[in-house]
Amino acid sequence: MGKAIRIGIIAGLLGFLVIHQGTLFLLHHYGAAALPYIGRVPLPYSMASMAPWGLPQVAMLAIEAAIWGVVLCLLLRALPLPDLLTGFAFGVAVIGGSQLSWMAEMRGLPWMAGGNEQALLRTFLMGGVLGWGIAFWARPMALQGN
Repeated sequence: MGKAIRIGIIAGLLGFLVIHQGTLFLLHHYGAAALPYIGRVPLPYSMASMAPWGLPQVAMLAIEAAIWGVVLCLLLRALPLPDLLTGFAFGVAVIGGSQLSWMAEMRGLPWMAGGNEQALLRTFLMGGVLGWGIAFWARPMALQGN
């Protein structure tokens, strides 16, 4: 279990900083033309203050990604599931759902993005990207075993 926790933290941080933020960069610069239905995508690596603790957004989201990395790695270790597919599904359902519900409320944002379809789609997509990125980085670290 200790190995899964260590791998989860590392994979969560790498999945967020490389895959998630890299995807945000690409969508910010090229997404409006290629995917107009997801709306305007913010710039990655934002240093803007984020509620509830006032940390820079990139730091706050990296901490959250490390926590999600631990949860996903423990799930992948416990169940014989395909890792990348499970990571994406976990990201869409659990990470995306959490970002739109209790985490949004904690930050003072509207529940389920106030019904904004573009924000909903963007949040679910980026949650899936984060989950896939965590599973991608956990894969070479040999999650199975002690």
